[in-house]
Amino acid sequence: MRKTAWTALAFCLLVSSPVVRAADAGPFLQVNGHKVRVRTSGASRPGLPAVIFESGIGTPSENWGGVQSEIAKETVTLSYDRMGLGSSESDGIPPTTEHIVDNLHAVLLASGIAPPYVMVGHSLGGPILRMYAAQYPKEIAGLVFVDPGDYSSSAKEIAASGLAKEAASMDAMRDEAMAKSSPAVMAEYQEARRMEKSDFAAFQKLAPLPNVPFVVLIATQPLPPPNGFHFDGDFAAFIREGLREHLAHANEWVRSVDEGWLTVTPNSSHYIQNSEPELVVWAIHKTLYPDIDRQLTKAMQAGGADAVVQRYKSIQAIYPADRLSPRPLNHIGYALLRAKQPEDAIKVFAFETEAFPNDWNAFDSLGEAYNAAGQKQLALQAYTRSVDLNPKNTNGVNMIQKLKQ
Repeated sequence: MRKTAWTALAFCLLVSSPVVRAADAGPFLQVNGHKVRVRTSGASRPGLPAVIFESGIGTPSENWGGVQSEIAKETVTLSYDRMGLGSSESDGIPPTTEHIVDNLHAVLLASGIAPPYVMVGHSLGGPILRMYAAQYPKEIAGLVFVDPGDYSSSAKEIAASGLAKEAASMDAMRDEAMAKSSPAVMAEYQEARRMEKSDFAAFQKLAPLPNVPFVVLIATQPLPPPNGFHFDGDFAAFIREGLREHLAHANEWVRSVDEGWLTVTPNSSHYIQNSEPELVVWAIHKTLYPDIDRQLTKAMQAGGADAVVQRYKSIQAIYPADRLSPRPLNHIGYALLRAKQPEDAIKVFAFETEAFPNDWNAFDSLGEAYNAAGQKQLALQAYTRSVDLNPKNTNGVNMIQKLKQ
């Protein structure tokens, strides 16, 4: 149903956007001969990607406010005013999605912030980043779409919905409302309408998404038509059908990668970053700190136990302590035991005991691996340490008795 894509990009912008105005001062970058205002904060950290923010139609970089400040505590971040918006100069070129992507790439080059990037896009920012990821896949470490425009919608869906009258009414209402916008905002809106009318033809030709962590947040809090605008038809049915289709498409997006999450919030309307900033921060963390189990499994498949240990050491150097636990290492160790590779399991479990020296279960598992390898004395030592840490470990107690016989 075609309307779902740009309702979020234009209509919701009008009825739900907080009043956010760009600051008059810089800092500015020179990009293709024009001044572009950027907001950078935080410091780069080895091993962690930078986080780049892309706003919705007509929205300046202040849109990301507290979210950017929070993420800047962990890594370097950048948001910016697109050319012609906020405090950035216009380059006089129509803001096609392709041109916006080119400008974003130029902004990042001028900023000196090196890839890879976790890219976070709100509304129109979602389709922009989808195209960026197709054009520069090696630069992408993760993606977060915050109530994004639906670039998978098509005219066929609106015909099947039985809500053609409502869709036409929405188009007319949006066009009337956007007519009052500034030239730069109107230019972005017209580009959105052009893509909509083409059934997002350019997006259907894009290369698949890079296989990186990808989170899509969808808001479901309903909003009525703005005062002074007439909507012809069943507005509630129109919104319900649009949401249903948007969720179906978003589910397809996240299922195209190994680590994909679709999260629906009933507590927000379009501007989730303002009503639930903690949810957006959570989504960014899912991409900044990918699933450890999956990383260790890939390491094991590529290089065995030694690769697992090295990968976990790299993770330890980057991840906050509260994101680390012995569980992923333990899972890998038992996978190796099940594969009849006790010597490799010993390497993983031994490292687990080094990384988590107060975890009784790690020593219990190490004892099991030593026992499977026929190293009874070392098994006894490991089980003894496990029981010292947890006297209620009945398995350890029983194994000590057996090994002493």
